[in-house]
Amino acid sequence: MNINFYTSYKKNTLLKVVFFLSLLGTFAKAFPGFEYLFVLTPLGFLIIIFAGLISVYNDLNVILNDISKFNLSRIAKSILYLVLLFPVWSVLTSIWSLHPHITLLRSFYLLFLIIGTYFASLFWNKISDTYFGCLIPLNIIVLIASIISLLFDIPQNAWTGGNSKGFMGFVSHQNTLGAIVLFTSPSIFEQILKYYFNYKSKKNIYNKYLLIFYSFILAANLYLLIITHSRASILSFFIMCIILALLINYKYFFITAAMIIISLISLSVFNPGFKNSAESWMAKGSGSILGSRLTYWESSFEAAISGGFTGLGYGISNPAIKNDAAGNHYDNGIFVREKLNSFLALIEETGIIGLILFLLPCIFLFYYFLSERKIKGNKKGTNHHLNKNIIQQHIISNNIYNLPFAFLIALIVNAQFEAWFVGVGSFQFLIYIFLLFISFEKMKNRIID
Repeated sequence: MNINFYTSYKKNTLLKVVFFLSLLGTFAKAFPGFEYLFVLTPLGFLIIIFAGLISVYNDLNVILNDISKFNLSRIAKSILYLVLLFPVWSVLTSIWSLHPHITLLRSFYLLFLIIGTYFASLFWNKISDTYFGCLIPLNIIVLIASIISLLFDIPQNAWTGGNSKGFMGFVSHQNTLGAIVLFTSPSIFEQILKYYFNYKSKKNIYNKYLLIFYSFILAANLYLLIITHSRASILSFFIMCIILALLINYKYFFITAAMIIISLISLSVFNPGFKNSAESWMAKGSGSILGSRLTYWESSFEAAISGGFTGLGYGISNPAIKNDAAGNHYDNGIFVREKLNSFLALIEETGIIGLILFLLPCIFLFYYFLSERKIKGNKKGTNHHLNKNIIQQHIISNNIYNLPFAFLIALIVNAQFEAWFVGVGSFQFLIYIFLLFISFEKMKNRIID
């Protein structure tokens, strides 16, 4: 075996394991009894940052050479600079924060998390051709654990815990399990797209079996998502599916939309009680679809007004504004309110300025995505001289390329029902930041190609 290959293989495997453990640490917080594994996240990112700094130092000449040859490589740094604007502003909010030490601690951890995720995305871009392959093990682990819970009816509160309105398995709440499925499902979508277009072109039986396998996994994910009764995650999941179908091909969009409409009409016609059951399911016993959210949104809106342009301090809740949400609690005498809307939560804590700074990288990414699609569209059909296999790889790449942007839109929708934009220790926030970085790295590669 070639020594260089062996060394590179060992290094890549080690980086994958470290990154997986970093993700696992944050996901572990969702499983009662395993919260102590959260320590894996800061430890893992310390290793990744250390390795990243060494790599940057060793590859400095290469980086400078790339910059001289390709001026758009500066964009790779600007996405980091844009993302860093928000944590820098968060640090500044400690000046007028009600609890400066809390704001500083959360802001510096946020800064640490972003830098660690940035280096992780650089490494992942080098060692994997996938966007979300790192999430597959987490998705499978949660799926297997949930199947065990369903089959053996363990734990005893799998259906009665949380809000008692759906299945939560070994996780702490139904909405948390729904979010885990939503946030890890793009890894399964990615594999389905890959093997579908591979099989479509090559008719390879190997691709067919893998396509069937991952389709089965996706169906199991969908079933699990539905029985959690987590409406925000279910809505976001279907929005992701519809937008992905629309971006790939109008034909797939109309097929997806038609299947959903036909299924709903059929259920309404052949099952007279479906309409009432569906309305009851969507209202969750609150009388209306948004009935259980309106009270919390009202308090969050009131708190956001008190935040104004500069906010009350990152990680701070207005103690004068309360609601009866289950997540409300006091932490060492400091009031923490369940906010249930990321935009309003950001305004309360960091002001309108903080919200704008937080969304800038996302806007930046959408701009380059739309610009790149326009460029690719204008060049369509001009590469007929390329090898057939190369053309096929471009087709697969172009279709998978749509996934992170459909996912990003779904996450923004989901954030209107959950306040994970300010949840610096949440797996949702971690995946969102990784999505920004890895999408831009992959997009930069496509522009170079």
